[in-house]
Amino acid sequence: MDTTQLKSAIDAAIRSALRGISVSGKAGEKVLKGATERAIVAAGLGVDVEDTRQFLRAGLPVWRSRDSGEVQPTELRRRIDLVVCESDFPIALVEIESDLGDLGRNEGRFFDSYKSLERMAAAALYWHHLETSGSYRTPEEGAALLSAIASDSASVHNSGSVPLFLVSGRCRPQDQEILDLRLRSLGAVLTCAAMGRG
Repeated sequence: MDTTQLKSAIDAAIRSALRGISVSGKAGEKVLKGATERAIVAAGLGVDVEDTRQFLRAGLPVWRSRDSGEVQPTELRRRIDLVVCESDFPIALVEIESDLGDLGRNEGRFFDSYKSLERMAAAALYWHHLETSGSYRTPEEGAALLSAIASDSASVHNSGSVPLFLVSGRCRPQDQEILDLRLRSLGAVLTCAAMGRG
């Protein structure tokens, strides 16, 4: 399958996983992650849960400080919830949230939109640079790479066209609007199990 077909297949699997799920409390880890993993596997793809193979390497920065706007150093390893694989090759990233309640504290700006989304964005960017250069970035190089981006284009923010999926148990009507520009700049998809009030 090409990238468009893969993205469509994963999107369909995620939507089928969310169909009929009743969301209450912190359902992301307990309910949504397992259901999403099973649906993707049923679609014939592999899943590395919690990124055990380190698609996103330890120490690489993934977002900006909400206070200073500067790229924040990463002291611990940031884990992607689900790394989707085809024949053991990473092809897509999925992050699972119970809700997007924290989204109200920012404006959906690049690298400060929503931490799960930004973690995937940075991981996809680093992966593309690994694929094209043959070497991983150091944390300092990663910070410089993120800081240098000044574009609205998915060809820059997600230059390897890695399909990115943010899945939430509950979304408010304004969540899609807040994240719209950032989702488009990454070619990413937001899928919600249920819509709540604003």
